[in-house]
Amino acid sequence: MPSCLIQGRGIDVGYALYKTIGGGTYWFTSALVVAELILLLLFCTRKRNIWFYVLVSFALGSIGLVIVKLGILQNGIWAWRQGLIALIFLAMGGLYWKYEKQIDRLMRWLFALPLLAVYVAMVIGLKDYNDPLISTLSIQPVGFVTSAIACLLLVWLCKCLPEWKPLTFIGQNSLGFYFLSGALPISLSMLAHKAMEGSPVWMLFVLWVMCLVAAYVVVVIINRWLPWLWDLRKLKEAKSSNT
Repeated sequence: MPSCLIQGRGIDVGYALYKTIGGGTYWFTSALVVAELILLLLFCTRKRNIWFYVLVSFALGSIGLVIVKLGILQNGIWAWRQGLIALIFLAMGGLYWKYEKQIDRLMRWLFALPLLAVYVAMVIGLKDYNDPLISTLSIQPVGFVTSAIACLLLVWLCKCLPEWKPLTFIGQNSLGFYFLSGALPISLSMLAHKAMEGSPVWMLFVLWVMCLVAAYVVVVIINRWLPWLWDLRKLKEAKSSNT
């Protein structure tokens, strides 16, 4: 619905359903769905070696990069080409999960600070780089490196933070906040523009707080009454408890 509003279509239920079924709302969520479905098929092999999934994911991701680079197979339904490329990021996340303890032992200040320096040097050195590192159309190899370093540093930084329940809740429900990161800002910003003239800078902070609070409330409600939206296995658990 926010996509319909921002396109000036008003509350167009038919168009919204068409875009949703066709995977044409947000390309990144469509790509994520494609990547997850491919992983689901790979899991059906019941292979227990994580390197099987990593190698297949990298192979399919490389095919996606070649397809995008050559400009062939332009049908972008469900952003399937970006979905193939996204498999590489999911594979790297799987490797982190597998070797998290070893990585945590390595990630100390004496290692993290030089890694941060490398990241900053790469970003500064690439500031005039014409090709996008990461975009809806392509992902450059150097983009993978900078993104991987950034993710590694962010996870390490989060682990260094003191325990704080609201922040922990966001981390434990990151999927919900991720999916609400598009609709809520669009909807609330449109309401803010109608409520006042101009776009004062301080309003950005207010909108950010409003989006965060609204997402927090929505996720709490879903967790309490509609947990199956995050995990369909919850439906089976609910049926079992009722019987």
